[in-house]
Amino acid sequence: LPPGTKFEVPTDKIPEGWTVTVDPDNGEVTVTPPADAEPGTSVDIPIKVTYPDGSTEETPVKVTVTPNQAQENTPGYEDGNTTPGNPVTVPQTGDTELPPGTKFEVPPAGIPEDWTVTVDPDNGEVTVTPPANAEPGTSVDIPVKVTYPDGSTEETPVKVTVTPNQAQENTP
Repeated sequence: LPPGTKFEVPTDKIPEGWTVTVDPDNGEVTVTPPADAEPGTSVDIPIKVTYPDGSTEETPVKVTVTPNQAQENTPGYEDGNTTPGNPVTVPQTGDTELPPGTKFEVPPAGIPEDWTVTVDPDNGEVTVTPPANAEPGTSVDIPVKVTYPDGSTEETPVKVTVTPNQAQENTP
């Protein structure tokens, strides 16, 4: 291209909810689709090119939405069972090959009162301890927030059920 060529995106041609910028000097285009854009959606973004002699043309840039890591991965947990006051450790058993750098956490608001919950931030293993006075039969869903290296997130629950201890099971 001749030196002095300029690039721009006609603002009236940007799809609603999308963000498009173009470097006026080198024509590098940056496109951000809306957060709710479906993977596979394609749009043509017209770029206006103005040459040093004043002539112009429009050239389209085709952009296709690809899935984020939260959409591509399915972490999950089997149900855990434990007696009152005793911990149960539940490994993450969904997709075992998650992207390197994936992190796990349990939001404090997701921990039932008087329960203790810890999560290994790197492998997602969750340890849950119900209170000593927990009623057998009580079930809780603990939300585990998964954050991927690309910034996308999802929540997947760990279900833990309290089972009777020996004193509760046996009548002398």
